[in-house]
Amino acid sequence: EMLKSAEKDKNHVDAVIWKFCDLDVHPQDRFVTRRELLFVVATIKPMEHCLAPFLDICDANKDRKISLHEWGGCLGLDQGKIQDKCGAVHKKNKGRK
Repeated sequence: EMLKSAEKDKNHVDAVIWKFCDLDVHPQDRFVTRRELLFVVATIKPMEHCLAPFLDICDANKDRKISLHEWGGCLGLDQGKIQDKCGAVHKKNKGRK
């Protein structure tokens, strides 16, 4: 369902939401912490110096966690289009293991 929607989505809203949900792994609390982002940092080591400032900017309330709305806002999404679809993403990911 999200794949079909993503094909029509010019702003990639579903892709941004999916990636947020994919990163929100332990705990699945609808926040992405720096610890959950360690894998991302490791895979883009040459860009590590850019990631910390980017995350600081995204963390609007400075609680050291990035909410779905902060994530979407930081990536330029219309706040009205950001919907929590993490339950479906986590369920689908769990079925693959």
